[in-house]
Amino acid sequence: SEFNKLLSISDVIYVQYKDHGGSSNILSKAIKLRKPIVVNRGYLMERVVKSYAWQAIVDEDPDKIATEIERVAHHFIIDEEKYQIFSRDYSGENNRFVIDLALNLC
Repeated sequence: SEFNKLLSISDVIYVQYKDHGGSSNILSKAIKLRKPIVVNRGYLMERVVKSYAWQAIVDEDPDKIATEIERVAHHFIIDEEKYQIFSRDYSGENNRFVIDLALNLC
């Protein structure tokens, strides 16, 4: 619960794992909390971010990362339709199916 509190008070969630093919619980928590998130290009997290129109995807370059964090901090817009789809897809029953499907796409 303490970690969730940290996420909930954050302006932007930066989740960038080098050579990490899977996803992160931080990603789904951030989206559920309606927080802007920045992930690295490639891998499963990029596909999740694209699937739900959840900004932003960036190369592993410090200047580009800083620019994207600044941009989403001030210009983050939630696609409510995609957010509802995310909420449905990541509900308890569907969550396992979505994870299995995504892992098979890797």
